[in-house]
Amino acid sequence: MRRFSLSRYFPILDHPGWWGVVAVVCALILFFPVRTPPPPRTLQHHTAQALATVTVVPTRVHVIGYSRQQFGAGWASSATPDGWICTTRELSLLRVFGGAESSGSPPIRAASAGTEATCPRPGGVGVDEYTGSPIHPNNVDVDHIFPLAAAWDMGAHAWSAERRREFANDTGRNLAVTASAVNRDKGDAMPNRWLPPAPTAHCAYVARFLDVAVAYDLAVTAADVRTARKACDLT
Repeated sequence: MRRFSLSRYFPILDHPGWWGVVAVVCALILFFPVRTPPPPRTLQHHTAQALATVTVVPTRVHVIGYSRQQFGAGWASSATPDGWICTTRELSLLRVFGGAESSGSPPIRAASAGTEATCPRPGGVGVDEYTGSPIHPNNVDVDHIFPLAAAWDMGAHAWSAERRREFANDTGRNLAVTASAVNRDKGDAMPNRWLPPAPTAHCAYVARFLDVAVAYDLAVTAADVRTARKACDLT
């Protein structure tokens, strides 16, 4: 049986000093790993303030009765200043990708059950704030930073239907556009069980999560607090 040899294809491997170089490089990687740059001080300060305000509980207790319908029948629809009728999801995509068909004077049609909303199609390429990678409109989801199921458990079960609907459609605080695979990997996890794939996004993510918690008076767990402190170098 003939033995396979890498040096046949890469003659440099026969050089006597080559493997010494490899050993040194490996040692440098092990002992001097690349560090994620620290978060901006303003973001750290903002997170520290939120941590001082948010309600903290020992653990997440699952409350029976949750369903997506508790937060409204799908995305809400509303009229834009330009006269378009768009769902919350469509508005989120337009903020990231821009509109491919945003010109003209659109007819305004009431957005009701069974009526398709008139809204420009998103176009172009965006950046996934969870990964830093390019994303396209056809392979993304709109993520609830504070997941709906988690919100139900942490206090939203006691809200009015209107308050829950407002929460589910809060584009200013609680929604982020990300790759579908990333969103589905997250599920209904809170920060102690899931953080964005990009380490540089960790502090910004927990800061937004805490903003939502404070704004809506939702509790977070002690484990979430520890995760937030670590993510923002506050430990």
